[in-house]
Amino acid sequence: MYHRNDFKKQAEVQSPGYLLTLPIICIIIFSVWIGLEQFRTEMHVLNARMARQKDKWELLIDEVEKANATFFPLDYTATPLRWYSGVANFYLNNMDVAFDDFKLAHRENPNNVHVLNNLATMYEMKGNHKEAIKLFSMATEISPKFEDAIINLAAVHYNLGHISEAYETIRKIESNSPKYLEYLDAIYKKMNK
Repeated sequence: MYHRNDFKKQAEVQSPGYLLTLPIICIIIFSVWIGLEQFRTEMHVLNARMARQKDKWELLIDEVEKANATFFPLDYTATPLRWYSGVANFYLNNMDVAFDDFKLAHRENPNNVHVLNNLATMYEMKGNHKEAIKLFSMATEISPKFEDAIINLAAVHYNLGHISEAYETIRKIESNSPKYLEYLDAIYKKMNK
């Protein structure tokens, strides 16, 4: 038969085991929650990417807002979620919101060439040529054949009257895209005047 002191001793022996399992259970619950939250966010990112392909800009913004950008600010390609909403806001002509989205995206991944290109475009649209040139140049340093950034950088130089810099920039690539051919033609004409 057990005495009261026996129960007390048995409880004292079991307490340390119980105290060790409680943190482990908490860690497991937290890990499961993180996994589910990441899965949910990935589903919203997938929906946002599909909305982007179909030019459904409002839906894209809604999906980005539903994603957990606090814990998971980047998609699986390291593209910031705010870049997606920035593109959507740009096409919806919400330029101030797009600019803010691109700045947030730049903080999340300052080396993403698409973020750099879009943020530089916004700076150029606001008349900040120096910052635009800096960001376009960073994008071309990271990806020397990134056509959009090279053409945009050449356009900034052209618009500033720096024709030789525009020419040196645009000749870093060869392309048959209409935008490339249009800018190349304009630069040639300006050089031959």
